[in-house]
Amino acid sequence: MDRSARQTRRRVIVTIAVFVIVLAGVMALTGSVTPLTGETWFNPSAASAWPVAIAAASILATIVYAIVELVQTGSVASLARQLTLRALILIPFAIAFNVVLGSTIGQSLKVPLYLDMIGTVFVAVLCGPFAGALTGILTSFSWTYLFPPPFLSPTAAAFSATALVVGLLAGAFAHAGTFRPRPRSSGLGLLLPAGAAILLLGLMALGAPFVTWVTASDTIAPAADDRILLVFGWIGLLLIVAAGVSLLAFLLIRRDASVAWVALAGIATGVVAAIMSAPIVATVFGGVTGGGTDLVVAALRQGGAGLQEAVIGQSLVSDTVDKAVTFLVVYLALNAMSARMKARFPQGDALLEESRRLDPAGISMGAWR
Repeated sequence: MDRSARQTRRRVIVTIAVFVIVLAGVMALTGSVTPLTGETWFNPSAASAWPVAIAAASILATIVYAIVELVQTGSVASLARQLTLRALILIPFAIAFNVVLGSTIGQSLKVPLYLDMIGTVFVAVLCGPFAGALTGILTSFSWTYLFPPPFLSPTAAAFSATALVVGLLAGAFAHAGTFRPRPRSSGLGLLLPAGAAILLLGLMALGAPFVTWVTASDTIAPAADDRILLVFGWIGLLLIVAAGVSLLAFLLIRRDASVAWVALAGIATGVVAAIMSAPIVATVFGGVTGGGTDLVVAALRQGGAGLQEAVIGQSLVSDTVDKAVTFLVVYLALNAMSARMKARFPQGDALLEESRRLDPAGISMGAWR
């Protein structure tokens, strides 16, 4: 059996394992398989069962993947390759960046975004899904139990399953080549993703006056008594603006179709994150988590929506735009890195233009398999 066939078999086994483990976990936690309907999704048992089951499935599926690979090849090189020395050095910095920027966005900027997974997505794209998932879950728990005020967040650990899955998805998108630059694109290959991405940009632009309306403020400029929070608030605001500007610049100047695909991958990831997070916000925290998204929930409720409808509406809007901005910021950072630097990371080969994939210096460019 060739390597491609072995890879396919491992992925099929892992997919089946995820499905079986999720169903078994939900049955164990609720006593039955709770259908995903508008009513049952938001009851306390389902709100706890499904995210926990998905997190457990992700962890156990990784173990199954490792066991199958060990049987097939005698090693777990594809997983071990993601945790190189560079990755292990990068992960703590990514966690700190997640926590500091995420805390700042929630406390000083008060926009209905999070920007607390830029580090997670950055690690996932460079190093792989496993490294990204590890970064996400470590961020959530350290944010609640290790970081001191004003950066401590008592709610972050509850969303560890969401952070884990976002890391997995970002790494998988990168492995599939979504973050590979495609300059000088033309025809439908550029127009289709560009049209969808520009539509997203329009929604982001409409979001600014909406934020000022729900906050009864004339500006979205950051405000905080703590100077550190104020500085990072401006950094967060600049990153949001940079994401929108880079989307247009890469499309119009470089004709890079990848920037549009990156934005769309972020939207897809945001939908998954919203589906996982909304029942936790509604049933565990009553729609209040202490961030700028609370203002959106409050505004929707004042407009007549119930708690569940307000939370899912806020989640679908905030999470999709937030993850699109996050993915675009990471893509912008990757374009600022040299090809040689990217090639030194486990997924570097998937981040280079086709013309640069073969490094003349002979650098080994690994990829998870």
